[in-house]
Amino acid sequence: MFSEEYEHKISEAYRKKLSLLGEKREEIEIKTAAYQGSLGFALKYLYAIMPLSDAANYEFEVFLDYAQNGIDLWEQEAYCRDMPGEIFLNYVLYHRISSEEIVSCRKFFRKAAGDCVTGEDRIADVISLNYWCAKEAAYQTTDDRTAPPLTVYRSGAGRCGEESVFAVSVFRSLGIPARQVFVPRWSHCDDNHAWVEVWCNGKWYFLGACDPEEILNKGWFTGASSRAMLVEARWFDVEAPQHEEVLLNGSAVSVNLTRQYARTQKIKVKVLDQNNQPCAGVKVDFQILNYAQLDTAASVRTNQKGEAELLTGLGSLYLFAAKDGSWAEGCIDTREEEETVLNLSSKAWQPDVWEDLEFYPPEAAPVNPVALTGEQKELGRKKSKAAAEALRRKMEGFEQEVDFVRASQGKTVETGIILGKEEDADRVLRILKAARGNQAEVIRFLNWDFGREENLWEDKLLLLESLREKDYQDLKAEILAEHCREAYTYADKFPKEIYVPYLLCPRISREPLSCWRTWLCAYFSSEQKQDFINNPLLIWNYIEDHVKENPEAEQENLITFPCACLKVKSGSYLSKKILFVAVCRAIGIPARLTEAEGAMEYLDINHFVAVLEKTTPDATVTVMGDGSETGWIYSGNWSLGKLEKEGWNSLVLEGSRCGEQGLRLPVSAGEYRLITVNRLPNGSQFARKYYFSLAKGQEKRVVLSKKEAKISDMLEKITVDNFTLLDENKKEIQASSLDASKMLFLFWLEENKE
Repeated sequence: MFSEEYEHKISEAYRKKLSLLGEKREEIEIKTAAYQGSLGFALKYLYAIMPLSDAANYEFEVFLDYAQNGIDLWEQEAYCRDMPGEIFLNYVLYHRISSEEIVSCRKFFRKAAGDCVTGEDRIADVISLNYWCAKEAAYQTTDDRTAPPLTVYRSGAGRCGEESVFAVSVFRSLGIPARQVFVPRWSHCDDNHAWVEVWCNGKWYFLGACDPEEILNKGWFTGASSRAMLVEARWFDVEAPQHEEVLLNGSAVSVNLTRQYARTQKIKVKVLDQNNQPCAGVKVDFQILNYAQLDTAASVRTNQKGEAELLTGLGSLYLFAAKDGSWAEGCIDTREEEETVLNLSSKAWQPDVWEDLEFYPPEAAPVNPVALTGEQKELGRKKSKAAAEALRRKMEGFEQEVDFVRASQGKTVETGIILGKEEDADRVLRILKAARGNQAEVIRFLNWDFGREENLWEDKLLLLESLREKDYQDLKAEILAEHCREAYTYADKFPKEIYVPYLLCPRISREPLSCWRTWLCAYFSSEQKQDFINNPLLIWNYIEDHVKENPEAEQENLITFPCACLKVKSGSYLSKKILFVAVCRAIGIPARLTEAEGAMEYLDINHFVAVLEKTTPDATVTVMGDGSETGWIYSGNWSLGKLEKEGWNSLVLEGSRCGEQGLRLPVSAGEYRLITVNRLPNGSQFARKYYFSLAKGQEKRVVLSKKEAKISDMLEKITVDNFTLLDENKKEIQASSLDASKMLFLFWLEENKE
């Protein structure tokens, strides 16, 4: 199928991955060996390059489904065999797109959308498929757990990252190479974005997922992407991609696509130690100010000369470097600078002083200027309207299912639910409405027969209500049933406000839901479990002793399920913390990860106790507004971060406000950094930062401060392409014919467009 040398590399990587899989190794090895030829190679390829957590979390049959669909395409479609092998393997065969849960879906989408393609014109097929995607899903903001493609399809909605995962999966299922492209954070406004690139006729084209146009290389984000500081796509293969710029971000490999969308500059950061000597192996974080937080867009290790390079857009970046208890930080304006120096120091900042910062985004300068003809615009409007109507009918169908259940209140109906009391009916109907295309699974769980006198009706509702809205759209009845059944043993031992969120609830963080209570209880002996109950700190000691972190084999934002952590003896730090909480809940100890810092806590008699001393809330900071009319909203115009080993971690306090009395925050002792931001209409940000220390038992009060801007700071010169509009007589005129000597206000109002 591929060169002997390449297949040898895959075999070696496959054997290395098997060595990390603990008790799952033998099962995977035996099942994979049953398939020879191209399909056997495809399976080895998937296991060789997949993150370790994928191999640990999911059954062999899931990957077999992906491999079979990919090899069917390879054998049946000449255009798959004609494309470069690295393109086919990474962007057609491969299962993972972003951080989504892996669910078998390629064969489903190949059948569902197969009529949209002819194979005669790849670009026409892509456009047709994107209209099909638009009929099935539209944009809706949700939480940051990335739903799998089938969930987006069945629920009819997703945020941009989920729409792009859905569209890429549809394209790959039909043999069209596709990848998710994203900006980690915008520079000119808060938030980020993801879209899609497809490989047609030997080159890459971009498009907006579920937001079709009649031509490629066009999307609402064309101008915005030209203001990006970094645009990238993930790469998974054992070999670096040819003809593309590679971005090494820790153990992850990405393709740096910034120059395809924006004007760029390669910058160099030199890191010197306290003796003014080049410092090799230091991780330099290139950060973008967004949501009042400094988010790392890329991390690059310094070479032997102490240098780290990055191709980036033309604007402001914040730089942070850390090594062995020394830090360095600073700003670089890539519009004017190509190089800068960071000097590591044990005292890299001055405490209790507000310092001003200014961040400037790149100017809008699209490098992909394409325009639709009048005929294309009209055709696109008609097809988009038809797609929107089809999606509206789909969403109405979900509502009709809820109406059917509502009309059947108090009766046994096809759904099998007897809603009973009116207040119960309202609770159930709210959940069914949110579940959309997954209503049947919710109903199946509510009808679950536990084979006991109590039907656990109230516990079922309480469990459902403890979940997030997105969970309703992809929950599985058998998973919830296991949690409900096993947790019920402890229902009478704790008040409801403790039992429901910290013992009954199966959700711990942003991990996909899975069964773990029965398995974990069986995994540990009775003596171990009793020791854990007597001293829950022993659980964390056990996890630290038996579960290894393997960052070189893992994708940073993925989570290994609790049972999988113990099966393969591996998991990220977050995965291990989730495992701790899962073990606690499985044996009847209420436990949680705190929202602000993600710290592990368990219930000790009547209050929660931190597992790690460094996360114990033993100090207090009260953040005060400045008495002005500014509405101080967390992540809107201020944030608070704590210094950890590798850098600053922002506390999760989204939406918190500083009222008249201020916002009182119990926190752990340590070094902190406040950031305030004044986002200007032109995208620039005037910011201030403030460092302070908190000792154990200390209380501190900090008044927020904003850097003000002048009107002249807010102006921006924007070039607008000529366009057609109607005058008062409904006659078409060109914008260029307007009187340029007068001040004009122009408003673009397009229904259902961003």
